[in-house]
Amino acid sequence: MCAVLLLMEPTTEVKGFALTLSIGIVATLFTALFVTRFLFDAYLFWLGGKRLPMLPSVIPSIGRLLHPNVDWVGMRGGFWTVSAIVILGSIWLFQSRGADMFDTEFRGGVAVTMQTGTDADGNPIHLVQDGEGSVLHRVRGIGEAAADDASLEARVHREMRKAKVLTVGETTVDAQGRTVGQSFQVKVAAPTGLEGEEGIQPIVEAALLEAFGDELDISPGRSFAGRGEEDWASRTSQINDDALGTVLNLHGTIGDVSDFRGGVAHFAERI
Repeated sequence: MCAVLLLMEPTTEVKGFALTLSIGIVATLFTALFVTRFLFDAYLFWLGGKRLPMLPSVIPSIGRLLHPNVDWVGMRGGFWTVSAIVILGSIWLFQSRGADMFDTEFRGGVAVTMQTGTDADGNPIHLVQDGEGSVLHRVRGIGEAAADDASLEARVHREMRKAKVLTVGETTVDAQGRTVGQSFQVKVAAPTGLEGEEGIQPIVEAALLEAFGDELDISPGRSFAGRGEEDWASRTSQINDDALGTVLNLHGTIGDVSDFRGGVAHFAERI
């Protein structure tokens, strides 16, 4: 029943967990009912077994351990007290943490993967996962420095105080015994009370780019001729031919645009 309820959750992570849980339950039932019955039948009918004693009957000392002479019922008052304390403590912890106890799987959020580049000498840049000056420390530092206002950007930045950082792909261990790598996944939960997640990822990506920009493997920005000009019509042409080269008067350019006849082609020239 729990697996069915989890399958109804909107997030992909929870659905994947519920599917794995369902497969495990079905496999366990199959093993317990079918395989166990098959083994008993094979022993009794194929191998001619007449008796199958339990281990405590074969080794009496194990039987004595399984049946200790303890008055459990007489100690029920102490057990009730301990159970009540544990239950009340659990309720208090649940209420005190609130939505912060749930991760991105239940609250929603984003997971951004960062890939480091190379240094000035062309050597790969390796970053430490955890500890002082690590990726986790720097990411959570973004949240610690976040503004204390109600804007979406500030709320998302504050959630980065509890961000999780996982290594992706191959990792190594440095001289201090710390885990280092070149690819990291940063998981940031959505702020509480936020209905959609549309504006979260750009904010997280911008914050990570500002903090790790010089160390990441990012393609340099591209510039095109005519950028910023208002005369966009001079760089558009009506698609009145099947070949893109003919439409743009670039006969060296080959392209079949027969499916787009009647539309408009925009020519961007990189500089």
